[in-house]
Amino acid sequence: AREILRQVEDFTAAAAQEVRGFAPLRVSATAYAPSDLLAELEAVIAGVAASTEFSMPGSAAEVTATLIAGRAELGLIHLPATDKRLRHRVVAAYQGGIAVRFDDPLAGRDMVSIEELRDREVAIDFARPNPVVLAGLTRRLNRRGIHRIVRTTNQRGGEVEMATQVFNRHLVAVVSYAPDSFIGKIFSPPEFALIPVDENSWAPAQIALAWVPERLGERLGDVERMVEQIA
Repeated sequence: AREILRQVEDFTAAAAQEVRGFAPLRVSATAYAPSDLLAELEAVIAGVAASTEFSMPGSAAEVTATLIAGRAELGLIHLPATDKRLRHRVVAAYQGGIAVRFDDPLAGRDMVSIEELRDREVAIDFARPNPVVLAGLTRRLNRRGIHRIVRTTNQRGGEVEMATQVFNRHLVAVVSYAPDSFIGKIFSPPEFALIPVDENSWAPAQIALAWVPERLGERLGDVERMVEQIA
């Protein structure tokens, strides 16, 4: 009887290992990351994982919620991370930028300093789904003398409404300088100009792979090794 029980236990363990081996790696990525980075990440992960499932729920806050809920093993987020349960590894950084309508006085510039926005009304609604990121960005702008921060949308995923308000009210949108990202494509010519901000006045944004160890169980080692390979 003991031998039969041992064989059953061995079979169960082997079956569980097989299921883990073939279970797809679920990856959740912020839609606000540059499109070329997302495509590169998907290609790299496909090369190191037998099976993957990709989703782009929206903001980094939504990706974080997906990871904490156990609906994904790996996420791509903008830093700073907003939950202490997350571990992360930086994989990319890119320059800050502004978006203005085509006839704005800043539209013809090759680069701007963040201090040049002190007398302008500024929109940062892309950060609004994540209160921690929004508060941090507001403080950073305030330290640079930028206090006229206006709201352009009352809903999540209101990027088109934000762009409409920037155009109609001659606002300045503070975004990342990533022309191939979702935001970059919304604020594209001929209606808008997307201009990089001098890195000496505004630190680059960081993007990281993130995971929640307590949600990964026996897959933790595999996911962390994969993060190292990707990074």
